[in-house]
Parts: sequence; C-alpha cells; structure tokens
Amino acid sequence: MNDPLRDALERLRSLIDQTAEQGIADANTMALATVDADGAPSIRTIFVLDIKPPGPAFLINERSGKARQMEQNPRISLCFYSHAVQHQVIIEGFALRLEPDESDHLWQMRGRDAQLGAWASDSSAPPSDPQQRRAHARERAATSSFESVPRPENWQAWRIQSNRIAIWHAGWNRLRSRTRYESDAYGVWEVIEENP
Repeated sequence: MNDPLRDALERLRSLIDQTAEQGIADANTMALATVDADGAPSIRTIFVLDIKPPGPAFLINERSGKARQMEQNPRISLCFYSHAVQHQVIIEGFALRLEPDESDHLWQMRGRDAQLGAWASDSSAPPSDPQQRRAHARERAATSSFESVPRPENWQAWRIQSNRIAIWHAGWNRLRSRTRYESDAYGVWEVIEENP
C-alpha cells in the first residue's frame, strides 16, 4: 500500500545517509523554525535523532526559548539542506511533546560529551563561568557510568507532526524539480510534482 508520508521520510533519511557518506559531519543537522505568541519567527540549528512517521524527532531543553515558543505556538518547520548531495527538504507541521520513555530512548542516542554538556549548561540562562561548566560536566561524568548518563528532567523529546514536506531535487540554476507531499484535514496525503 502506498504511504506518501513514509516515502517522504525514507527519502529524507536516505539524503542524510548520503550526506554522511560524503564525509560531512553532523549530517543529521536541521534548522528548526518556531514562532512566538506574537508571531515573531526564530530559527536555530538542532540535531534530529529519529526519523519516522509522523516526522523527525529531536531533544531540547524545556527551559530554552524554542521550547517556550513551541508551547505558545506549536506550528514549526524543519529544514534539511545538503550542498554535498544538492538537496533540500522542508517539513512543516505541529510540535508534539513525546512521552518520558521516548525522551529517554532519544537521550541515549546522543553522544556522551553532548549528554554531559547538557547537564553542565543551563540553556537560555545568563552565562556562567566556562570553568564552572567544565567542572560541572566532570562531576557528572564521575557520578555516571561510562555507558549511561541519565537524562535531565528538563530535556524532553519532541516530534514534528508533519502536514507538508517539500523535497527540492539535485540540480541548481532553477533546473531542478520539487516534490511536495501534503496532507489534507483528514490526514490523506497527496504527492505533487512542481517547478521550484
């Protein structure tokens, strides 16, 4: 049975894999766009840790500006861009907070240094002394097993409930095409080929 959403996400996963095979570090990096309660947009780079329906998932600090914005206005967008494979994927939809067990699972997919850094840094708070943050990370490393650093309670997983995905194909100078996957109000997806 044809499943346009699953097909689109498989294509995204394949593009990330192709980018990594080109030697590009952090190929799973995407731009996350949010909007605050007043409609002011904000964008920043995040790491996507899981890609499956209804959309990519990521971890963020609940004290961060992006978490507050997603609480105020759940409409978000993700953009994956790879110059190495000349593709861009834009995903639009709504932010969904995941359950604690899913947050724990995604937390374990992060590198140990990233986990320790999350413990040491209080996102969006006034800056602390870098030596103090390093000392805090060393303390957490000393009290955690080498295999497992526990997830701080304020780090939560989110997933985008996709309702539109656009894949811009290889080839620049306006000679490429674009495939748009779009869901209607009933969750029925259609696939549309169009000019960029």
